[in-house]
Amino acid sequence: MGQYWTIVNLDKCEVYGGGKLGEYLLWGGWHKLPQLLTQPSGIGPMDLDKAIQSGIDFQERFASNKTSKESPACCDKKTKQALTVGSSSFPKPGPFLNLPMEILRMIFDLLDSDEDIICLSMTNRLMWCLGYDRMQKGFCEQFGDWAGDRIICLGDYYTPEDLPEGICAEDVCGLDLGNNNAPGDRCWDGFLSPGGFIGKPYFAWRILPWEQNGPLMHSLYGKLTTANIVYDEGPEWALCNLTKHEYIRSRAIAELTGTWDSSGPFIGKNLTLGTVLITRICWSSDGSTSLGYKGDIHRGVWAGDRIKITSMDRIKDLSIWKDISDVVVKEIEAICEAECGEKWKEEVEREWIR
Repeated sequence: MGQYWTIVNLDKCEVYGGGKLGEYLLWGGWHKLPQLLTQPSGIGPMDLDKAIQSGIDFQERFASNKTSKESPACCDKKTKQALTVGSSSFPKPGPFLNLPMEILRMIFDLLDSDEDIICLSMTNRLMWCLGYDRMQKGFCEQFGDWAGDRIICLGDYYTPEDLPEGICAEDVCGLDLGNNNAPGDRCWDGFLSPGGFIGKPYFAWRILPWEQNGPLMHSLYGKLTTANIVYDEGPEWALCNLTKHEYIRSRAIAELTGTWDSSGPFIGKNLTLGTVLITRICWSSDGSTSLGYKGDIHRGVWAGDRIKITSMDRIKDLSIWKDISDVVVKEIEAICEAECGEKWKEEVEREWIR
């Protein structure tokens, strides 16, 4: 029958997904894994006037909905006037803005609450510019939350006495792979599934209190969390093993199926850098994989190592790194052909599969 496999972040005590390799590996089962491992270059600019006007419109529609028992009163005239789009979008600057720019930036850096950062940013246009820089930094930190962590894909039949070198039983203490819980449930002892949070800033999922300007803040949050996330398209990206100083070029994998278009780290439909990673981090004491491929995929050579997807220009001291792309391409070709036959390229990248 084959065992079920679960991706485990040993540093953050988080797990992602759970399924058979024969059903998941080449069919997009863990398709959001690259997002967990890739930190963006930044976020694109947002039209503040449109964002605020959208928030006001949303708040007025919310307040006029008499069927809602939780509808707060629409923002008062003073608040609405302060937020009106145009040259007077914000109240006039006060003495606070006489502080040196360096001090204002330090104030933003000391704020660790997303709500506080957004509220302070909305006080005037100067603070918005400073605050947007701070929000961009926070966004980049919350995307790619697993980048650089120790990652392993454990099969049901692993034993604590048989783990990769450098991984001890305490690292997986409390992990019950047979307990299939909903995303976000903390039903394992100390392990949390990121589930629906994958690829989005965590604060986007928090429920803010419905106070007087609750709908306005919710709308602005929505604009911020759907802002254009930027991943540099110029440099080539790579799947990197920070422990062994090895990397796999995204272009080498994308060219397997003819999907290379210099579009950043998220290549292919189903054959992604995440797919490649799974083939190297699986670990179990039993060799059953429900795959046609007969190699030792259950003894992954990268299992438990620190993994990150990054652009080649960000890799420091490239001279100590080893490019293993050619070797990995041959392994991926063997796995795909064993599963799908000679026409595997057409099968693996079919749109309907995911």
